[in-house]
Amino acid sequence: MNLKNLLIPSIAGTTLMTLCSYAFSHAEKKNFSEPELLGRTEKRLVGISGNIAIPAGWATHYVVGFALTLLYTILKKQANIKPTFKTGIAFGALSGCCAILAWKLALKILPKRSSKFYNKYYGQLFLVHFVFAFTVLLMQNLMQKGQFKQRP
Repeated sequence: MNLKNLLIPSIAGTTLMTLCSYAFSHAEKKNFSEPELLGRTEKRLVGISGNIAIPAGWATHYVVGFALTLLYTILKKQANIKPTFKTGIAFGALSGCCAILAWKLALKILPKRSSKFYNKYYGQLFLVHFVFAFTVLLMQNLMQKGQFKQRP
């Protein structure tokens, strides 16, 4: 497993997913930014200082994106799964459900918000994981076929 073949798709997928979360945030006039919510969660959980909470949230977000990309890669290899539209749907649904479960636990330590916020947040969280999954699979497919090359 080549590190570059994991890093580039994970960064692309996490970045595009986060941009979609910001678009949902803007449309709903709510903060659905995973990195910012992660930062606040880490601040309360671990007690990190306020000025590094948001950068820590961003770092955590990209580490989780890398871990999911690694998981997708292992699953594809172990089960001999091809990167198809159905695979994107399955990986998006799987990671979206896992994210919702993780956030349900994490958000319990943050100040209470209305159930309307949580319902909208979980809905967008589920959807943006499809963006993540499709981006990762597309990037891995392009890299495997040699259609995505870095310039020297």
